[in-house]
Amino acid sequence: MVATSAVASRGPRTPGGVRGTSACVVALALFAVLARRADAADASPDEAPLVLSDAQHAPSVAGYGGGDTALEAAMVGWLEDAQQRRQRAGAAATVDRATAASAVDLPEPSLNVSSPPNDKRSARSFGGIARHDRDAFVRVSGTRFVVGCPPAEYKVVGWNTYTLVEQAARIPMGSFGADFSRRGREQVLEMLDRAAASGFNTVRTWAYSVGERQPMQTHPGVYHEPSFEGLDWVLYEAGKRGVRLVLVLTDYWEHHGGVSQYLDWAAARRRGGGAFSEAFEASKSAFFSDPDCRRMYKANAKALIERVNAFTGVSYRDDPTIFAWELINEPRCRGCGARLQAWIEEMAKYVKRLDPNHMLSTGEEGFYAGDARGSARVNPEVWASTTGQDFIANHAVPEIDFAVAHLWPDNWGVFTLGGSLGAAFTEEWIRAHTRDATRVLGKPFVLEEFGVKGGQSGFAPGRDAAGAQRDFRLFRPDWWRPFAEREDASRFNASSSSSVVASYYRDVFALVERADDADRALRGSMFWTWHHDDLKPLARGADEYAVFAGDGAFRATEAHAAALRGRRTNRRERATWRASCADETDARVYASGTSSGP
Repeated sequence: MVATSAVASRGPRTPGGVRGTSACVVALALFAVLARRADAADASPDEAPLVLSDAQHAPSVAGYGGGDTALEAAMVGWLEDAQQRRQRAGAAATVDRATAASAVDLPEPSLNVSSPPNDKRSARSFGGIARHDRDAFVRVSGTRFVVGCPPAEYKVVGWNTYTLVEQAARIPMGSFGADFSRRGREQVLEMLDRAAASGFNTVRTWAYSVGERQPMQTHPGVYHEPSFEGLDWVLYEAGKRGVRLVLVLTDYWEHHGGVSQYLDWAAARRRGGGAFSEAFEASKSAFFSDPDCRRMYKANAKALIERVNAFTGVSYRDDPTIFAWELINEPRCRGCGARLQAWIEEMAKYVKRLDPNHMLSTGEEGFYAGDARGSARVNPEVWASTTGQDFIANHAVPEIDFAVAHLWPDNWGVFTLGGSLGAAFTEEWIRAHTRDATRVLGKPFVLEEFGVKGGQSGFAPGRDAAGAQRDFRLFRPDWWRPFAEREDASRFNASSSSSVVASYYRDVFALVERADDADRALRGSMFWTWHHDDLKPLARGADEYAVFAGDGAFRATEAHAAALRGRRTNRRERATWRASCADETDARVYASGTSSGP
């Protein structure tokens, strides 16, 4: 998700998630020193080898709280507790900030990939997903997702979140200024339990930190171990409950772990550790061609993929709890679509060589280039065709397993547009991408982010007073008036706003269900975003898209999950659906119409 429409400026989605250059947490664990370069086919002549140094030191948080001594004291306690837990578990020692600061130079990561274990008899099941069982990985069969042997269809129902790792890491000052040190993990468990009970099977989250107070990768190749353990723990607990994760490797927007941070590090290397130069900052598009940024991105991807979970003992590459990796959240390369396409091709090839077990997608919004094949006419406005994205070309890359798109009518200015575009944008956006994924790409498609603000948007509920469904009504004739002066502004209180959001969700889900009935490539959706009820006082005013358990939108998602779970592939379709087991020792091919449901 991004901020509003046709203007160039984009605000951050997450409160307090903007990029900062202030002092970061320094209880660090030096990840693997990546020994050799990738093979010559992956290396450009200008990519000189870089060096990463080793060291060990005790934790320090001087300056971490920006002068807030209480915050620094809380962080000291948190870090010491985390360090003691690591020591009890026999984990490696931490690294100091001075050493981390000297580790800007990074080697091209090697591609030493070992085959994952494939012994079903020793597969460990934590009450949900059996780890080390290759058939437990979700995979693609035509335009469907399947899992298990015999294969069952996997239909995506889930949500997006950016606080999960903060909560699991028990950050004392996380998003919204929330203190997760006491109940963070309890909150995660309560959400995962509710998700499993509600039929939600997939959550999309960041494999990097988004707040300026809790970076996961503090310097190139140097990781804050307590934050990384938070992600370990989320995977461990989600796997118990059969909930899978989509992990995004980086972000175009200004969050830690994002494009701007890599450009900072690359500029610091060029300037001998100096500040980010204004000239370099002028174009974030440089990220997609800069050799240092590309090396750092690859090194981070390798560190994540080869990470051994502290709670399960299973590497991320071998853990079927991960539904898929995504290259980058909402990439933009304005006027340089060919550069973005080349980057997607390079990184997709690299990630799949490291991890052939998991599916991979782009993470993009799904805009079409001006001269693209497919449904370019559905772009919200002309600016969308200049972002560098091309839904067809980006997802036609062989290593990209499924297509994705996002849907932000408020942010893209759709609710301020008149005519047929404003009236039918949501429906046409979903149908066009489904059609292109089905007919052009021949791959599954997931609407992986969508949301609506509710009360102050131009969306009118999609059902009439009698409860009968009607067409999307995305255009209000009085959109141009200040909100307080609109004809029916008085009815948009908190309750009516929630009703509007719920109605929008139901209409989106109706399109997903109709696509499922017609066996189109649209295989699920994930809404933005679900927060724990503890965060209501903080998140309500800070996140316009916040959804809480019990809200109308949440109940609509539960009903949608039940609807998909109750559907079965019809007899005519069974004859054409043939999916094989992933286990190399079992070559049987099944013609099946069973569904795993959400």
